[in-house]
Order: sequence, then structure tokens, then C-alpha cells
Amino acid sequence: LNQMIRKCERQLVRNDAASALQTATEALSKDPESFVARHLKAVALVKLGKAKDALMLLKMNSDKHPEFYKTFAVMADVYVSANLTPAAIRSLERELKLNPRQPARQILMGRLLVSQGYGDLATAHYREALKDEPKNHSALTGAGHAFAKSGNIEKAVHFFLRARRFHPKSDKALPAIVKYCREFNTLKKAEHILIDERRMHPERLDTYIELAHFLKELQREHLQEHLLLLPA
Repeated sequence: LNQMIRKCERQLVRNDAASALQTATEALSKDPESFVARHLKAVALVKLGKAKDALMLLKMNSDKHPEFYKTFAVMADVYVSANLTPAAIRSLERELKLNPRQPARQILMGRLLVSQGYGDLATAHYREALKDEPKNHSALTGAGHAFAKSGNIEKAVHFFLRARRFHPKSDKALPAIVKYCREFNTLKKAEHILIDERRMHPERLDTYIELAHFLKELQREHLQEHLLLLPA
């Protein structure tokens, strides 16, 4: 049985899902209670586009072997592919409870939670990812978005600036800061941040571009406000 399982794993690595399905089925015929063989068969079915059949096997494994985190990982991926976000979140929650040291999966969980409006819950998952990868760009920017969605502009700015510090070639942080400062009606904060960034990093062209756009938009808004006050 062990030889068949290892053979199936090699076939999956080679993306030979049809052969892997056959091998896993043979392994299950020898031992119908082998949860590893059942899991590998489910993975092969997913690769072959038979997610519904795969979920039946995965749910069986989740009931009989709830400690096997890979079951919930595959279930989560199936649900993500099907745009069934609430179900994906539930599966990821069980996966990460069993195996939290997975930065990429923590980031995925954070992204899904933010998409559902749970920014406050997402922040914990981005922080968890940053424990293992403190400079991870997706985790830093994701945390920025999550804190902004949860109403904490100070923390949001903190993480966006960390992302900018560790990834100077990325041009996503400053526009995000301006966007959220605008939403929170704290434009002075955005202006001060942009001016400070220009002073501290005069070599970064994106700072000048973002500052120019910001000041131009600010002037336009002030002009519109002034025109509204003029007598008809």
C-alpha cells in the first residue's frame, strides 16, 4: 500500500492526474480506510475537474480524520475556485488551526476575509503571516487594507509605509495611503506623509508623481468649493 501511495504522489507531482486517480483507486481497493489514499484520489479528481466527486471524499476524510489539515486545504482551494468564499473561509479556518505556520495561506485567509468585509478578523491572519516573513509584500499591503477596512487608519498607514520601506520598487503603497486618507477625511495626513517621503527619499520618482496628483486634486476640490459659495 505504501508503495502505491508513493507512486500516486509522484504521478501527481508530474501532473499525471489520470494515472494518479487509477493508482489511488487501486490503493483504496486494498485498504478502503486509508485516508491518505482517499485524499490523493480527491486531489487527482480536482485536477481532472471533478470537484464534486472530490468533495465527497474530502468530507469523508474531514469527518473520520479531522486532524489531517491537508483535507481542509484542498477543500478550501476547491471552494475558492468555485467563488464560494464563505465555505472557503470555513475550510481555511480549520486548516490554519491545525497548521498555522503557512504565510501564503494566512495571506489568502486575510484576503478572503477582507473581501467579505471582515477587516478586523483579517488583520490577525496578516500578522500571523508576518511572524514568519516580516518583509512579505502581500502580507504588509494586505494588513494595510485590512486595518483600513476595520477603521484604523493609523495602523493602515504604518503597514503601507513598511511595505514601501522594504519594497522600494513597489508603487502601490502611496496611492493606497492617499485613497484611505481621503475616505477617512484626513487629507492633511496624506499631504504630510507625501512631503516626508519626498524629503526622506528624494530619489524615488513615484513620490513626486503622487504628490503632484494629490496637490492638483486638492486645488480642484478647493476651487469647486469656492465656486459653490459664489452668488448665483
